[in-house]
Formats: sequence, structure tokens, C-alpha cells
Amino acid sequence: MAYYLNRGGQQSGPFSLPDLEQMASEGRLSASDLVWRSDLEAWKPAGEVVGYFRSRPPVTPPPPVALGVPPATASAPRASTPSTDPPSFTFGGYTAGGQSGP
Repeated sequence: MAYYLNRGGQQSGPFSLPDLEQMASEGRLSASDLVWRSDLEAWKPAGEVVGYFRSRPPVTPPPPVALGVPPATASAPRASTPSTDPPSFTFGGYTAGGQSGP
């Protein structure tokens, strides 16, 4: 069966159904483009006529990405593990909280 396409008042065709399905898969035909064939009384949106659109589930957009925040990666440095040794400091040749000085 021959199909005709109407975009912005410009008619083109004839096209086969596989032609229209390929155009749709390549993004050259949208569900809102008008299509006509001899058994239709009026032009209809391609989404109501072309099987490609009817057989595909609606596309859910991906979640938004925060700008300015780099994504976590497996190669990111790990946080250091806190030491279990007591803190120490040196004052006047004496080390407190750790080993004695020389």
C-alpha cells in the first residue's frame, strides 16, 4: 500500500510502510508528521498509522546530572584510614604521647 507524507504543507511520496519505518528509526519521520493512504478519510499523525511508533514504548529521559560535580570513579583516591596510634608532639627534645626522644 502506498503512503504519502505531508510536512508543513509539502506532500511527498509514495512510500512503502518499510520506507516510513526506516525514516522513523533514523529520526527523519516524527510521530506528529502527517501520513495518508488510500483507505484513510483524512491525513493522520504518523504515530497513529506507522507501526514503528505504536510498537515502541515511550522513551523516558535520563535523570538530570548535577553540574560541577565530577562523577565518582573506581580510580578515585580512597580516604585515609585513621591511625590507632596516640597523637604525639615534640617540645624541647621531649616527645609526648609516643616514644621518647634521643
